[in-house]
Amino acid sequence: METRSLTPALRALALGIAFVAGYVALDWLSYIHPMQQYGITPWNPQPALAIALVALGGQRWLPAVFLAAVLAEWGVRGAHAGWPSTLVIGAVLALCYAAIARALTGRFAVRPALDSRRDALRLVAVVSVGALVTGVLYIAALLASGVGPLERPFAALMRFWIGDAVGVLVTLPIVLMLSRRERRAQLRDMLRQPEMLGYAAATAAAVALVFLSPEAEQVKLFYVLFLPLILVATRYGMVGASAAAIVVQGAVIATGELAGYQALTVFEFQALLIALTITGLFLGVTVDERRRAEAELRRTLRLAAAGEMAAALAHELNQPLTAVASYARAGRTIAEAPAPDRALLLETLGKVVAESTRASEVVRRLRDFFRSGATQLAAVSLASVATAVIERMRSHAEAQGVALALEAEGDLPEVLVDATQVEVVIRNLLANAIDAAVAGTQPRRVAVRVVREGAALLRACVEDSGAGVSEPDAERIFEPFETTRASGMGMGLAISRAVVEAHGGRLWVESGSAGRFCFTLPVEAARG
Repeated sequence: METRSLTPALRALALGIAFVAGYVALDWLSYIHPMQQYGITPWNPQPALAIALVALGGQRWLPAVFLAAVLAEWGVRGAHAGWPSTLVIGAVLALCYAAIARALTGRFAVRPALDSRRDALRLVAVVSVGALVTGVLYIAALLASGVGPLERPFAALMRFWIGDAVGVLVTLPIVLMLSRRERRAQLRDMLRQPEMLGYAAATAAAVALVFLSPEAEQVKLFYVLFLPLILVATRYGMVGASAAAIVVQGAVIATGELAGYQALTVFEFQALLIALTITGLFLGVTVDERRRAEAELRRTLRLAAAGEMAAALAHELNQPLTAVASYARAGRTIAEAPAPDRALLLETLGKVVAESTRASEVVRRLRDFFRSGATQLAAVSLASVATAVIERMRSHAEAQGVALALEAEGDLPEVLVDATQVEVVIRNLLANAIDAAVAGTQPRRVAVRVVREGAALLRACVEDSGAGVSEPDAERIFEPFETTRASGMGMGLAISRAVVEAHGGRLWVESGSAGRFCFTLPVEAARG
């Protein structure tokens, strides 16, 4: 029981020790080109550790931040002002870092994953303002302690702001993101890619180009360093941008040290690096947002496709299932007769089987079509397909007083199509034409005309004696869920157009005083 209760405390102690050691080590590593008497350096990544610790772990870590700041002031900078001033400076830094962390988790909260432009904007704004305020209070504490010449506080403030801002903006994003499992996985996957060697080589080449050039040209050529960072950011998003910014930062500092640059030159490079880092962060987060939007769009399209397929199946199954029910009722009536007509009963049951098989085939073909656009092509006579559909719908049409007719030119070539899917098209057009004819004037008639159109196409038109389609409605009626029928679902024409276009044809309506829908299909020879 005691061991269990001590485990969180031991973990917290280990984390606190690791943080203090890491903070002091980073302060020592980055203690280069200190501004005389103020001890201000052009690169300060250690505040990022303090801000991240308080932001992720809470204000309870404030004593650890204070201890780390005091030890760094004493061990790295020498505590020239004495212990009382060192403690005050440590308290100022700890409270300022805690305030920045509080802003990033409170009013201007950002998600540690940094996966939106809002998060990136808030991070940049809070860190920039926070570093400036920290610099003001830090320099005020030094001046109050009698450290630093009074005539240079504004220069010291500018250098403090540059050093802390660039250090935090480069380091804090990767520290925050590494606290999230999915971001750690993305970083691991990125580092395992062979192309990372190419990005590293590009970064080394850009650094060499900048720092091997004449000193007067180096600042002008600094923007070459944007290229590798932009490449990585556009490829790997925010994780890539953050990692690339750290690499570029390290390369600039290391090269500046090896080349023996003056402090002012290093500060100038760091000021430019702020612009590079902010550009990389916003580019990386924009890439992440775009990818999320694309994933959401794909998911939405899959849902839409599933909805359309469900509506299409319901639409297409309505007729065969209605026929099955009608034939089943007829069969029951025949069977209940005192002297059942066995031959008629078997014929009726055969029609039930045929309609059930057709319904099953429609489901399978439409499912394959909506899932992958798959079609089972075969050379068939378009007139024969139309004849088969007309014969199946003739009794329905005659029951409503509509005469059906087929007119086809002689010696028509075959078309290479999925016959079941083309049947769906013709059946949809015929069903709409019959409804339009019923609502129109006498005589009620619907005709299907199949003719040759040029050398490569056949054209089939379904004409009815109804009121026709107006010009404004000519395109709208092909949109999903658009219907003028009280019992319609608005999917028939949308499905039909999709099927015809998948076969390389075109489906359209001709506006006028009578209904006329036409579609074309390529002949078999044109496909070969």
